[in-house]
Amino acid sequence: MAAGGRRRSRSGADTWLRQRGGTFLREVLGAAWTARADRLGVEGRCACGGAQQFRQRRPMRLQTVLPGRDVSVRLPYGQCEACHTGVRPLLSDLGVDAEGFTPGLRELAVLASVVEPYEAASRELLGRFAGVTVSTEKLQALVQAVAPVAGAMERPDPPVARHGGAPCVAIDGGMIFVEGRWQEVNLACVFEPESRATPDTRPTLTARQVVAVRGTPEALAAQLSLIRQNAASSWCLVLRAWSVPGAESRRPRPHVTPPAVTRPCAPAA
Repeated sequence: MAAGGRRRSRSGADTWLRQRGGTFLREVLGAAWTARADRLGVEGRCACGGAQQFRQRRPMRLQTVLPGRDVSVRLPYGQCEACHTGVRPLLSDLGVDAEGFTPGLRELAVLASVVEPYEAASRELLGRFAGVTVSTEKLQALVQAVAPVAGAMERPDPPVARHGGAPCVAIDGGMIFVEGRWQEVNLACVFEPESRATPDTRPTLTARQVVAVRGTPEALAAQLSLIRQNAASSWCLVLRAWSVPGAESRRPRPHVTPPAVTRPCAPAA
């Protein structure tokens, strides 16, 4: 058999295994979750203080990370006698959102959206490699939901050159289509000179810190200055303006001028 035929055969076997295996796992998980929902029941007290009573069983599809995504379950549905609020305890127990997305699928979707643009994340990373379907609109909504949490996270101190030199800074930027319009994004990669490794194939970094903003180069400079002010480090990096080499731009950027720094930064590898 020719090499091309063997590759097609392996690809077909992988596709068959993913489809059949995914179907089997989703059926097993659906049965397990249905049994779990029965054990949880619906009886109890509502937040308003009223009693919750069983009304009926309802079918529902939950979206998971398994190939094929959808897991069919039958859930007991209850309702508060006082305020008439519907309850399905299994959904709260699993942590699924209003559309039935499990926490695992939400995390996977956000990670894919960080690695690739929404279209490629949906089509390639999730659809092709994970075997699940998530719309670009859902990806954008998930990213927007976790953005405040990410913004509130404590940023680590930027790296400091161990031999008294300035850290290296690599800068890039471009235009991305978000929320129905093109918006400017700028990014800086800060690292120690000692973190640069030069293998046979291409230069790599063993450690780095990445700072990105949806805004102008001046907004990126402000973020770097903020990190500097909050860090007990020995270097000072103050940028008045940036140039953005290699940026993919959809419009002129007359405000960008050559960079000016208070200390020299080694060029990116």
